[in-house]
Amino acid sequence: MAEEAGGGRPRRAGWGVGALAVAAAGLLGACGPPPPPRPQALLRATAAAMRHAPAHLVSGTARAGGTTVRYVLTVAPGGDFAGSVTVQTPGHPSVQSAVIATGGRVYVRSPAQLGLLGISQLPGHRSPATTWVVQAPAVAAQYRGNLAPFDGAGLGPTLWHTFSRAGPVRLLRVDGVAVYQLEAGPPFDQAILDVAVGTDRVVRLVVRSDQPVTLRYADYGVADPITAPAPALVYDPPAPPPVG
Repeated sequence: MAEEAGGGRPRRAGWGVGALAVAAAGLLGACGPPPPPRPQALLRATAAAMRHAPAHLVSGTARAGGTTVRYVLTVAPGGDFAGSVTVQTPGHPSVQSAVIATGGRVYVRSPAQLGLLGISQLPGHRSPATTWVVQAPAVAAQYRGNLAPFDGAGLGPTLWHTFSRAGPVRLLRVDGVAVYQLEAGPPFDQAILDVAVGTDRVVRLVVRSDQPVTLRYADYGVADPITAPAPALVYDPPAPPPVG
């Protein structure tokens, strides 16, 4: 205790109750999560994070008409990718293909697709089960073009186009992960973007419209380099003769 000057009643040293309450409130407030960012700030941060992210996994579905395409692809920062693509069309068996896109070329290994075309053997006695077929430039461009709006470099413009008028940003948990969520409406039926708090990387992208897309992003980290198949396993078809 400390005595008051002049021999008055003793007083306790320290803060009053009001000061303690204010200090406690400030301390508790400092421990809470920061407020969600504005939509435009979140989109800028996410575009930058995805553009510079190391290789990551993209999985999900895209539908066009009656056809459903399922992706499971590892995507590198430069746009190369490798994985599987499965195409399901009503009335037809599903066709699964392994795909590698690197070095300006796209290689596809698809025994089922070749089987549907009646091809049981490739030139040089190559087996369709183990042979990677180099795709013609137009087909290769289509493979790359389908993924381009959703890879690290192309995702930023896609998000701006889809969510430029979305808001406000919500803070919630998806599959146990804390995310910032943006939701947009027209011209889409609905679009949802989940971005991981702390990394600004995409966790999930859903666009429901006449051609709905549902993609999940995961496994961020340094992956093995995406390399072309061994030359002994590659078949490069001759270019067709020019028409006319």
